[in-house]
Amino acid sequence: MVYMFLFLFELFALYLLSRKIYKRLSSILLRVTKNKKLAIYTFSLFFLPGTFVHELSHFLTALILLVPVGKFDLKPRVEDKKVKLGSVSIAKAGVLRQAVIGISPFIYGVVMLLSVADYLITYHFRLGWLVLIFILFFIFQIANSMFLSRSDLKAAIRLVLLITGIYFIFSLVGLHIAIKELVFSGRVTELLKTSNILLLVPIGVDVFAYIIVSFLASRYN
Repeated sequence: MVYMFLFLFELFALYLLSRKIYKRLSSILLRVTKNKKLAIYTFSLFFLPGTFVHELSHFLTALILLVPVGKFDLKPRVEDKKVKLGSVSIAKAGVLRQAVIGISPFIYGVVMLLSVADYLITYHFRLGWLVLIFILFFIFQIANSMFLSRSDLKAAIRLVLLITGIYFIFSLVGLHIAIKELVFSGRVTELLKTSNILLLVPIGVDVFAYIIVSFLASRYN
């Protein structure tokens, strides 16, 4: 249980860092360019790799679930006073499929972060500087692009409600104990312990990035 809470706490910390970096960086670009449209396009270009992976996650998951997809768009636009860096047109589907498609960037993002962090920790002494910089930049892009948009969040809430309902039904017939034993089994606990260590890598990358953008922000005040 402790390792699960720590895992969730680290993800929440990564989310907060991501929002702060977004806010500081967009503010810097607006001050430097003195042009809102140019600042938005510069911001979107900088985060283009992460945006591409985010939207590709939606796209591939929809294809896997046999949900029709349409336009794949990486052009930034402003909606409800918020900047949307990309989008994929996806047909309406059932609650479950829509929810899975909605949260897919987060799921893929966590898996990629853990995998790349594990590779970095294991082989960092064999990597050249250019490869190391590329890996760290990739981690930065994924860590700051994997979180859910407003529309994705609505799908995630539906999935949580669905899972909660299923668990409640299982508890009525006495199957909730078996679910608890599965979730908190030895293998899952070991996986969470390892994941908690690996998540320190993207958190460290974002802390370093936040220090840099905060320094730059102070220079352009």
